[in-house]
Amino acid sequence: MLPKLPTSIEILNVALGATQGSRGGFYAKSDAVVTASLEGSSVGQFRIVRMETDDVVTDPDGPHGGIQVLQFAQAVDGPGPIDVSEGQALLITVEFSCPADPRVAKFQAVVAVHGFPASASVSVVATAALGRVDGVGLDGPPMLPGSTATFHFRLFSSKGHDVPALFIYDASETHFAAPARSVTVPAGGSVDLAVPVTCASGTPEGQYSLGFQIRAQDGPLVFGSVQVGATVTRTVQVFTNLPGDFTLLQGDDALCELRVVVSGSPAQLAVSHGPVPPELTVTPDNRFVTVDGMAFTNFDFEISPNVPPRRLAPLAILWTVRDPEISGQLVFNIEIVADQAVLPLPQPLSQLSQENNPKPVVCDHAVLTICNSGSWNLTAHFENQETLADVSFVFEAGLSFVDAAGNRFGESIDGALSAAGDGPATQSGLRTLGYPPAGTFHRHGTFAPFQNPTYWLNAKISSPQYRMLAAFGEPAGGNIPDPPDVPDPKRPSEEG
Repeated sequence: MLPKLPTSIEILNVALGATQGSRGGFYAKSDAVVTASLEGSSVGQFRIVRMETDDVVTDPDGPHGGIQVLQFAQAVDGPGPIDVSEGQALLITVEFSCPADPRVAKFQAVVAVHGFPASASVSVVATAALGRVDGVGLDGPPMLPGSTATFHFRLFSSKGHDVPALFIYDASETHFAAPARSVTVPAGGSVDLAVPVTCASGTPEGQYSLGFQIRAQDGPLVFGSVQVGATVTRTVQVFTNLPGDFTLLQGDDALCELRVVVSGSPAQLAVSHGPVPPELTVTPDNRFVTVDGMAFTNFDFEISPNVPPRRLAPLAILWTVRDPEISGQLVFNIEIVADQAVLPLPQPLSQLSQENNPKPVVCDHAVLTICNSGSWNLTAHFENQETLADVSFVFEAGLSFVDAAGNRFGESIDGALSAAGDGPATQSGLRTLGYPPAGTFHRHGTFAPFQNPTYWLNAKISSPQYRMLAAFGEPAGGNIPDPPDVPDPKRPSEEG
């Protein structure tokens, strides 16, 4: 059986402006030297690019024995001439050049073969892919009932000419509305379009699919359609009684209260915590609440009692509302601080000198800070207002509380100040050794009973007791001992 030949030449779905070819032919019934030409109304779009002859030979390796196959004999470019023998296959290749913007999709011609005793021809048909106008949705912003959101689309065309079109919402979802938009889609290009979509009040929360059509401006022709998802959501507000950054004492706890306000229909709220620092306990692990407008829930934060002061890793409280799913979080930065009491000097202390027109040494500010870790710190500021004499002093600070074992806190600062001003007393006294007339003195240490919880609870609410004892002396009188040659704690740490 002779191999089957395509008796017509079909060139289908050629892109606009593109060139594509195909071939067809027949078996020669006589020997001849032939040429070919194109005939028909569309011959200007076609071109004969090749003529080929093939011999019919037997292939012994067929699936069921020998079969007849074509074997190339010769070929010429263009419409010939070419020698053809009786029984050979004559195959003609035709090329179609598609116009950039054709008015019709189908083009036809005939290849007339000249040189045989009888007329011979091969029909040719070509189709153009005229192009289409289509579009995609670029986003689907969430919407609240009664609100309007702007949706963005991109329309594109593979046609060879500009296409005036209408972009119209098909009203398939009655809870939504959108105005029609006129747009011109450029040839072979695209255009972006923004469409305001309104969601009706009372629309249930959930996912919706909105359909839009791309129609011709001058008729009912629909070029294409676009589907875009719309999410009708709700507002969720979560309030808490705690600030984002706060401190807790060792062994202390705090109640984290949450107030959740949700719009729309009742919703399910799930609240949990993220990773918890080892120094902290959060209870419970989860809360599940139905929120109908507003709901309250809470968590308890508790600090371990023996944790040293430090800043903890951030703690996240995670919340999710359904449906639709809306999530968020609250982040707390907690710093553990030691329990301490700050006990200031209630009023300034002063003592006059023994000069004829006496002026005082004044302690105008002092603070005793005590901590349940056992540490304490005493800071006080002194000023010698006497211009004729240097002064040395002892400043005592203590607490009124005494436990059954007789433990009572008390400490002191010993110090010295030079005479004030720039008078003669400053030329030979403590001023020459670097002592100022005023300064701030510090002292710190530890007091073990503060670490006892019972003692601490009483100590931190007890009354502070302060006393100052001063001794003045004129530098020429020699009644103030010479200070040591090396610095000592009697010298203030800073002038003021």
